[in-house]
Amino acid sequence: MTTIADVAERAGVSTATVSRVLNNSEKVTPQTKEKVDLAIEELGYNLKQVKQSEKNEITIRDVATEAGVSEATVSRVINNSARVTYQTKEKVTQAIDELNYSPNANARHLRRSETKLIGLVIPDIWNPFFGGIVRGVEDLARNNDYNVVLLNTSGLLARERKCINVLKDRRVDGLIYMGKTYDQQRIDLLSNCDFPIVIISREENEIDYPTVNIDNYQAAYDMTNYLIEEGYQKIAFIGGPEEDKTAGLKREKGYRQALADNELQFDFDLMVKGDFTLQSGYQGIAEILKQNIVPDAVFAANDEMAVGAMKYIREQGYSIPEDIAVAGFDNISLVDYVEPRLTTVVQPVYELGQTGIKTLLKLIKGEELEDNNIVLDYDIEVREST
Repeated sequence: MTTIADVAERAGVSTATVSRVLNNSEKVTPQTKEKVDLAIEELGYNLKQVKQSEKNEITIRDVATEAGVSEATVSRVINNSARVTYQTKEKVTQAIDELNYSPNANARHLRRSETKLIGLVIPDIWNPFFGGIVRGVEDLARNNDYNVVLLNTSGLLARERKCINVLKDRRVDGLIYMGKTYDQQRIDLLSNCDFPIVIISREENEIDYPTVNIDNYQAAYDMTNYLIEEGYQKIAFIGGPEEDKTAGLKREKGYRQALADNELQFDFDLMVKGDFTLQSGYQGIAEILKQNIVPDAVFAANDEMAVGAMKYIREQGYSIPEDIAVAGFDNISLVDYVEPRLTTVVQPVYELGQTGIKTLLKLIKGEELEDNNIVLDYDIEVREST
């Protein structure tokens, strides 16, 4: 049977152009229409005999080209993603109508039925911070008759790819993503997903998915300012990896700005990079103290590093907070079981998870979001370590 592709080849045009001719689009010039009509006549092409599979010869790429957008944007329109503006949706919808495009079987499945599965990708299952978020997601998902597919990536891109492929195979209705970092490779990976996505605990400018977070910069600023107001002048900082633009970079910037605003000079010898583990906090403060530099306070960019630092400080014979005060960030359950109890920035981890799943369920239902970037409140819990 003669297909649209055969007609396009004979006429020397694209399949999208043939479809426009068949659908009497005004975008086709008389000369092009004449070529296509001639090819149809020569090949004996009969539109009424076209099977549904032949209608699908118009591809998502054709639609993207017609609308002047990316294929990923067309996919998001098909799946009612909140990421797409009204004007873009209008362009894509018009292109779909003009080309008589029929989404592939998988896209139709995603639009007409639910699997009641939610994907949840986290970078570190050992970190209690993520455990609190997972609990929030699972509790609310269960109340809405959804099951959660939890996948741990250890922050490795190769594992993230495998996890995303698993979720595609399972045809999840949506994804909550928490990556160790966010770069162009992650952007490309997520853009090829045909389901709604919400990102928790990342606030990079490059992210154009709905996000749920706190203001990491301001929280770190406030904690540093609190330490200064308490009389600490020589404040060390154990930060996160440079590639982490949220918990790493923004918390460091908050710390440095608070020093500057209080006319305290930033000292490179008082700052080290960690990786948010107990061991890196232990090694970080060791690196500072081995230079014969004794800060009067240490602010770690997460609680695990703060607890690791506390261990080394005590091993060296220093008292907390009499000799060196210590503050952390997150308020994980571990801080209730260390002595002295840790002063820390309180992240609403359970609420982060609950707000993330609430946002995702709205997207799945095709509802408009009031805010694509939700910022929750934080607090500073002052305890015995300062």
